[in-house]
Amino acid sequence: MIDYRYKTALLIDDNPIDNLINRRILEYYGYVENFHICHSGEEGLKIVYKLIEESKPMPDVIFVDYRMPLMNGYQFLQKLEEIEFIRKNKIEIFILSASLDPAIQRFIKKLKHVKAFIAKPLTINSFNLHTIS
Repeated sequence: MIDYRYKTALLIDDNPIDNLINRRILEYYGYVENFHICHSGEEGLKIVYKLIEESKPMPDVIFVDYRMPLMNGYQFLQKLEEIEFIRKNKIEIFILSASLDPAIQRFIKKLKHVKAFIAKPLTINSFNLHTIS
């Protein structure tokens, strides 16, 4: 039996291939047991609201792509921080981006719940670098 680090993850990326790769990496190395997967910030918020409405557990960890159409990762996280329930719960959030633009990293530092910025593609080494306790 695998002792997963996280029970549930929310993966948000407009690229389905990135979501598939991230899921496989996190499953294979025993980091995450269950997944909610969506392709936009709007979908991610709908999942969060539905979980709250149905009194179901929140994801333990969220991986969100920074650059997405309509609602980018930063906008998603701003909306997420407006939800009182989220502010009271410890959810680890990782921003993923193919860009290493320093402006993105400055924006991310303004958000309280973000644990780290990880350059895409997600690898087990890049993830481990930010999760060592």
